[in-house]
Amino acid sequence: MPIHAVARKYDSTRGFVQTLAQTCEGFAAGTIQFCDRMGWGMLKAVLEHMGDRVKAGARADLLDLARIPFVKSRTARVLWENGFKNLMTVAEASPTDLIPVLLMVGVRGSFDLAVLTHRRLNQANAETTEMRRNSSRK
Repeated sequence: MPIHAVARKYDSTRGFVQTLAQTCEGFAAGTIQFCDRMGWGMLKAVLEHMGDRVKAGARADLLDLARIPFVKSRTARVLWENGFKNLMTVAEASPTDLIPVLLMVGVRGSFDLAVLTHRRLNQANAETTEMRRNSSRK
């Protein structure tokens, strides 16, 4: 749920909700370290799983998209709703396909962001392919 929707639902300011989310993220990180030191592996695993969601501010189905540089939960949600369901669909999309979607979010410099994201994802994809080739040769 977007921050502005939570703020409206609970009659709070967006800044308060964002600060609360950041506080929760910090508390979760500290609790994960505590569980690690105490040897509570199961609780640590659960908190790590939820920590990714807290950090991204997104549902589990949006986490993949929220890992893209500069993409937060709202942008991830708009990408998802417009057919970009994972990193690969974004990587394979042309900047001209991404720009209208990014403009829906109101991202400044949408063209630059689309081109940069496209290049980074293609570079990561090429590196992964190269690593697979090298590991299969051994």
